[in-house]
Amino acid sequence: MTSSQLTSFLKTLKLGLSFIESSPETLDEFYEVIETRKRNGGKRILKIPDKDLKWLQTRILRDWFLPNYSFPKYVQGGVKRRSPRTNADCHKNCSVVLNIDLRDFFGNITSVQVERALKRLDFPPDLRALLTRLTTFEGSLPQGAPISTFLANLVGLELDEKLLQIAKKHSVAYSRYVDDITFSGEPDVDVLMKEIRRCFRRSPFELNQSLTRIQRSHRRQTVNKVIVNKRVAVPTDFVRQIRHDLYYCEKFGIYGHCEETDVESQPSFVKTLAARIGYVISIDPEKGRSFLNQFRSLKDEQDNDKHYQKLLALRLAHNKATTSATKSKPTQKTP
Repeated sequence: MTSSQLTSFLKTLKLGLSFIESSPETLDEFYEVIETRKRNGGKRILKIPDKDLKWLQTRILRDWFLPNYSFPKYVQGGVKRRSPRTNADCHKNCSVVLNIDLRDFFGNITSVQVERALKRLDFPPDLRALLTRLTTFEGSLPQGAPISTFLANLVGLELDEKLLQIAKKHSVAYSRYVDDITFSGEPDVDVLMKEIRRCFRRSPFELNQSLTRIQRSHRRQTVNKVIVNKRVAVPTDFVRQIRHDLYYCEKFGIYGHCEETDVESQPSFVKTLAARIGYVISIDPEKGRSFLNQFRSLKDEQDNDKHYQKLLALRLAHNKATTSATKSKPTQKTP
């Protein structure tokens, strides 16, 4: 860390301390709770900090954590230059792919666990307490805050280390993409699952049994919705839906297509389509570029330029993406 980064971080901490001193006992009132729907019909509860608290959390993440700490290769989600593509690459062309989902991942991470994780990074008690108070909501990590994924990965390392030992024992690959855990190789699945369940009985995290999937090579295998059988690829139905939307947007215009398909929010449709194309770019750049050019040619929407620039940034980031193995705890980078 440079002296300017350290100075910036100390200024941020002073602002954070001032923010707390001028606030009530907790910072819970500075969050907005939003309910969204998942693609499978379930509900996702997001807890969004207000602009001032969000700014503070972003500064703490940018000025201290990101420049000073990195995660081992098996932590794939929420890490710079890692993506669903790099996670899928860890598990392609395997006899068995085992997917495990963690139930309420962020909600099960308590303030106590956050403070304990910060202690492992040698933060002094007063600073641990300050950072924990600035980054938790109602006693747990809020899904929707800018710093939560980093802190969740930090807390999750204890579980990772135990599951990695199980993976090594069975000679299989292991990775975690936020709350999605994947093992792959040629294990005795029954024995492996028995050991995994035993590990979770002693863990604060909880298995979502309904989303546990054992995928064998004679059928389609996916990791984070990416096909990993022989090579990494985007699922056909996902590609088909993008192609369908682009075709009818070109034919009838975005507004006409939204009217025809009963889409209530036109800007929301454009944003979702842009995000889907960005996802394809991260997995299959050639196919994604084709979609990107079609998307760019849609002339009748004022928001396209903004989404196009975002997609272009995604593509450039993907081209620079690299992964490197590190030690099993976050590596503290030397100044």
